[in-house]
Amino acid sequence: MKSFVQKLDTVPLRNLLAVNGVGSVVYGFGPSLMLRLFALPPALVAQMRWLTLGLLACGLVAVPAAAIGLIWRRTERTCFAAQALAVLGLGVLLFAWAVSIVVHGIPPGVGFSWTPGILSFVVGYGVYLVRRAFLERYLAAVPSAFYAHIIAVAVVVPFDLAVAFRVVHDFMLCSPAA
Repeated sequence: MKSFVQKLDTVPLRNLLAVNGVGSVVYGFGPSLMLRLFALPPALVAQMRWLTLGLLACGLVAVPAAAIGLIWRRTERTCFAAQALAVLGLGVLLFAWAVSIVVHGIPPGVGFSWTPGILSFVVGYGVYLVRRAFLERYLAAVPSAFYAHIIAVAVVVPFDLAVAFRVVHDFMLCSPAA
């Protein structure tokens, strides 16, 4: 495990800046367009509105940060730190949404699916970026900092799976055969 984490830490910040910028275009602006272009049920739109705003905010930070950081090399670390905070913020919003689904369920009459692993990835990746941006000097001396992203994934996976089970449970309750 240690060698895997050390290998991840060799990925250049420039590469992460570019990946975060491209990913934010797709995931930051896609859901906003989806809410505008498709006639989604009002209950789902209400539930997704704040998450969509969070995705949009992440995109509005990460895309310009990628452009600036890749063009002006001296700003690379600062732009990467901004991206790291934006992605972690997105992970926190997604986690809060997942908890609300587990607690309150899916609004009735809404077609909904959940892909287990996406929540865990977003939170783990956000923590990975934050530890690369802000905790590098502590990685060798503090094991919890070194493995922070692995710990975050271990904490989030049960919630990720709980949402999947809740979706199946709610679907079975609402299906005609039930």
